[in-house]
Amino acid sequence: RILQEEDNDSTDTRTESSLSRLSTSTADTSVQTSIVFENNKVPGVIGIRNHGNTCFMNAVIQCLSNTELLVEYFVLDQYKHDIKRNNKQNAKKFGTKGELTEHLALLLKSLWTCKYLPDVSSEFKSVVGKYGSQYRGYAQHDAQEFLMWLLDKVHEDLNIATKKKYRANKSSHGRSDEAVAQEALANHARCNNSAVYDLFQALYRSSLTCPNCRRQSSTFDPFLSVSLP
Repeated sequence: RILQEEDNDSTDTRTESSLSRLSTSTADTSVQTSIVFENNKVPGVIGIRNHGNTCFMNAVIQCLSNTELLVEYFVLDQYKHDIKRNNKQNAKKFGTKGELTEHLALLLKSLWTCKYLPDVSSEFKSVVGKYGSQYRGYAQHDAQEFLMWLLDKVHEDLNIATKKKYRANKSSHGRSDEAVAQEALANHARCNNSAVYDLFQALYRSSLTCPNCRRQSSTFDPFLSVSLP
């Protein structure tokens, strides 16, 4: 998706990006999962125990649990294929070596197989505190900040990109927005390639116009969420 902002023009433009990774994930892995639901229980419709002041954490998990393609990716074990192929150095340096991702998958599976127990979310909270010191203890936190932290860690655990450096983007002068955006996205994907980015990443378009020559310059920067007033 592309979110556009141009000078004082409030026009928003959104274009859908391809989700080819998720559509081919099943073919890339030999894992087959069968799920049996208990009587009178609706998969995915269940509360999560509050372990102190973890309502911010529970709210984020419930939102992710109702993101269909993400749930499919984790509940059907498609993520395991990417964990095996990830950049081990990045996963160790910037991620959690797969530990947080595995516990997130277990938590989502428990919600969608109607087998959730408070111990599952308690263990998830412990792993979160292990890799994020700010989330240790029982203090309240901002839900969006936790979402960004969580997505970043899971992305690094699943990141299969092999490049370490970005390329400099060419000047946008005389080029179409589509070409400039595609170049920016490809450049970013050199170092960031995961199912998290496939699902949540978009580009923010910024445009500046010279008041003298009226020459316009546009840049596209990636983001994972938009703050609403």
